[in-house]
Formats: sequence, structure tokens, C-alpha cells
Amino acid sequence: MRTADKTKESIWNALCTLLKTKSIDRITIEELTKKAGISRNTYYYHFYKIEDVIEYKSEQFFKGFAERTMRISSNDSSLNINNMTILESETDRWQYIYDNKDLIQVVYAIGMGRSFMIRFIKEIQQILDTAEYTIQYADNCETLVKDEFFLYYTNSIAFRYYSFLECWMSRDFCDSPGAIAGHLIKSESVSRIIYNKVRTFEIATV
Repeated sequence: MRTADKTKESIWNALCTLLKTKSIDRITIEELTKKAGISRNTYYYHFYKIEDVIEYKSEQFFKGFAERTMRISSNDSSLNINNMTILESETDRWQYIYDNKDLIQVVYAIGMGRSFMIRFIKEIQQILDTAEYTIQYADNCETLVKDEFFLYYTNSIAFRYYSFLECWMSRDFCDSPGAIAGHLIKSESVSRIIYNKVRTFEIATV
């Protein structure tokens, strides 16, 4: 890790420690720099406001999140509960979120939750838009065309991801990342079962 990155991480860790005892509007730059063991000049070289520290950490989070999401999508865009590779990949993504739960809790505690939600959903939507979805029904395999249905379908998945995150937060992250991944895959499987029944009915009535 570069010296600049180490300094930013020290500032972030100091901020997290201070937030355990006081609200962000009561934290001064002086006590933050003292806690981080740096000078004011060093702090202002990297940041201006305290909120900038959180913005920096959020950007780092979403960068890492996008990298994991892209890797999962490139491995296999279909979610199959019997496919352990997908379960492991999803667990990796939720483990990453769990490892950054301090950031998420801070973001919501200081009233930045809505902007985080919008960014989270947008990141999921962007990745889903580049993926190819194949749905198995009856004895056929259908690749979804990126039409109006695809737009609604992927949008619903993006919001589903966020709803799982929000529920997990409300439970204070008490469930394991693997459990969250399993629940998500199961919910997707249920959606596809419903789709299969509808699609099979459509074919039968043609």
C-alpha cells in the first residue's frame, strides 16, 4: 500500500473510532488529526472536509465492489442454486460487503444513506446490463433479448440486491455472507421457476 493510501486509511480508522463516541458534526479536524497521528497540513493535503474522508472510502468500496461483480458476471451470468461456483462467487461479494460494514453503518448514521443506495443500485444495474442471461425452461434454453422485458427484469434484480443489503443491515449483519448469498440465489431461482411456468404455458397455447 502506498504511503498516501496508508495515510488516508489512518484518517478513516481514526474517524471510525471517534464516531463511536460522538456525532460527525461534533468532530473537529484537530482531534481527527491527533487521533490519526498526522499534522493538519497532511490532512488538508488529502482532504478538505470530514465528509470527504467518507466520500473517499465510499469510492474505494464501490471500486472493489464493481471488480467483484464483474468477475462474477464473467464467470457465469445465470444463478443456479446447484452451481457451487456461483454460490462461492456470491459469497465472495457479500463477504466484501461485510468486510466494509463499518463504512455502510457510518454512511447511514450521518444521513448519506440515500446517495449510497442510489449508487449501489446503479452499480448492480450497470453490471447486469453487460451480462447475458440464459433461462432454462422445459427442454429449451432461452437467452434473454435485451428488450423492454430485460430492462425491467434486470432492474428488479438490482433492487433485490439492495433489499437484501438493507434487511441485512437491519439485522446488524448477524447472518453470515454465505447465508445471504444462499438466500439471494434461492430468491432468483424462485423467480425463474415462475418465469418457466409462464413461458411453458405460452408455448403450449401457441
